[in-house]
Amino acid sequence: MGVYRVPSSILIDGVRKTYAAPGKDRIPLTLRAALRKSREPAAEVESIHAVDGVNLTVREGERVGIIGRNGAGKSTLLHMIAGLIPADEGKIDIRGKVHSVLTLGMVLREEATGRENIYLDAAIQDSDATETMVDKVIEFVELGDFIDRPVHTYSSGMKARLAFAMVAFIRSEILIIDEVLSVGDVHFAAKATRQMRELTDAGRIIIVVSHGLGSIVEMCNRCLWMDQGRIVMDGDPATVVAAYEQEIQDRDAASLRRKFDQGMQIPVSANGCEISVLRPMQPALGELVGISLQAMQETVFDVVGGGTSELSEPDLKLLISRVDGILIWQDTAACHGDPGVLKAAFQLRVKMDPFILGEGLYRVDAILLDGSKLICGRSTVFEVSDEEGQIGGRPMLYYPPTVRSRSIERLG
Repeated sequence: MGVYRVPSSILIDGVRKTYAAPGKDRIPLTLRAALRKSREPAAEVESIHAVDGVNLTVREGERVGIIGRNGAGKSTLLHMIAGLIPADEGKIDIRGKVHSVLTLGMVLREEATGRENIYLDAAIQDSDATETMVDKVIEFVELGDFIDRPVHTYSSGMKARLAFAMVAFIRSEILIIDEVLSVGDVHFAAKATRQMRELTDAGRIIIVVSHGLGSIVEMCNRCLWMDQGRIVMDGDPATVVAAYEQEIQDRDAASLRRKFDQGMQIPVSANGCEISVLRPMQPALGELVGISLQAMQETVFDVVGGGTSELSEPDLKLLISRVDGILIWQDTAACHGDPGVLKAAFQLRVKMDPFILGEGLYRVDAILLDGSKLICGRSTVFEVSDEEGQIGGRPMLYYPPTVRSRSIERLG
């Protein structure tokens, strides 16, 4: 009669891990300060929920990749599964021997040789370090003569090879790997992927954390996306990675737009001068909803301003920039008032026909100058859509726009 083997599994139920957030006044600098602080009421300590109510079941044969931004809780979860830190709440039930590579320093002994590390790790894991097994590890890592040299002489890539091979070939049911493979080369990463598939085909569980999203898709048959200590998506690696990349893009774009919306750090009025209006319009489309422009349509930018200060060399600069900071177009036009004095209101009209900009977010800046000195400015963010669809690369203006500048009667 054969021996019945209990299937390996990881069962996580409502697990939480909380840390106290470090504060500026956590460590007094002097004994007097410490004594004084001990008599003060205890300050409320802010908490960080590194892992917040995670529920997860992993069955044998699964290669699970975990992705997410820094601070999402990935490594904390791995450390709890590996038994290195306790959970504050919830239950973790591990069925099977766990072998983890969370950092290179936790696996390798720097003064020992590569060969000695293999034997030592096998002894710690209660595994039989047979010559056949050791030979397989040595063949896999392809370190040549370095296998009999101290590990502190290895490069980071060589250490990654040895650490992974020790986990993969020394018998355990559950393997946990945190970013170690990211320092290996492409050839080794391909070998590691094939080896992990063989291990999971034999019933072992592998959990991998990596910022290399392509590696997760290639290596894993399941993917978890963590954010703020929680699992927000669990499924096919290609699907989860695509959703994560889109969320990252949207979040970064929103942050970029907030910064973009702030415009120039120049006041709209200063030194008795101001730019009161900066307005893009498309006459053929009538009233605009928000600032949304159509590509290839006649477009007019109106700038209105004025002042009472004497400017010896009054001039107005107009610039169009893309949301990623690329300057698309700029030009200047003299403000026609009394020679040497800006006292009357002025209007600048820039006409672009057709308006050849690709789809995207842009900002137009109007800057009033006195020679090379910045006086005041105004910014307006606008969006361009293209019903025909984009057919090129970086948006460009291929024509000189028509610029008209004139004095008008003082506003108000």
